[in-house]
Amino acid sequence: SAGERANQAATPPKSAKAPPSAKLNPDERRHVADVIEHYHRTLSGEDSRGLDYLRRRHIADPETLKAFKVGYCNGSLKKVLPKAAVPTLQKIGLLRKDGSETFNGCIVVPVFTDDGNLGECFARFIVDRESTNHLYLPGPHRGVLNAKAAEVYPDGLILTEAAFDALTFHAHGIRNVIPCYGTGGFTDDHRTALKKTRRVFVAFDNDQAGEDAAKRLAQSLNAECHRVKIPEELGKDINEYVSTM
Repeated sequence: SAGERANQAATPPKSAKAPPSAKLNPDERRHVADVIEHYHRTLSGEDSRGLDYLRRRHIADPETLKAFKVGYCNGSLKKVLPKAAVPTLQKIGLLRKDGSETFNGCIVVPVFTDDGNLGECFARFIVDRESTNHLYLPGPHRGVLNAKAAEVYPDGLILTEAAFDALTFHAHGIRNVIPCYGTGGFTDDHRTALKKTRRVFVAFDNDQAGEDAAKRLAQSLNAECHRVKIPEELGKDINEYVSTM
């Protein structure tokens, strides 16, 4: 979405070196998993702000939220966080140096790598901000959300520009969908996941940046590519279209 691209411009270049998450021991991995689980429980807990936001975006489908461990960070982690977990979470980037939660006020969509490590988080503030509405973990984007779709649907895979658009498709019964990390966010992990994909439908935003990125992607993929666009009068992307229905 447009917000994803704005974030790209504001975010420092990603480091090429392996992120800390690739080097976690079993205890550290458990600490990270516990945080993701806490955010997931918080989403459907007493604090309804995150779930209310997703309802407004038409992606509050329970099956989808459960499948992708979608969560909400409301600052309550410190109440249950063991001190032993703090260094790990700071190393990963889930906590800042001062101990505060990086994604406070955000919907959090975790992305796991093939080896089960947390590779990335899509995070979106539920209240719009002037600077950026989207955040990621520090370091390179790793992992592909819904990567298994590439194996299950080699004859027809939808690529979206961002996570919420992919979740929108999934919440409405269309499961053959994978998101990129913005217009320039088709990574080596994506390329590996799609190596056996024969047909791709590129559902990037209906604007110039989305159009240019879709063309570049089509030229680089070893697959039959088709462009999917929402009619201009109905919105820029699939989530905007569904949210106005």
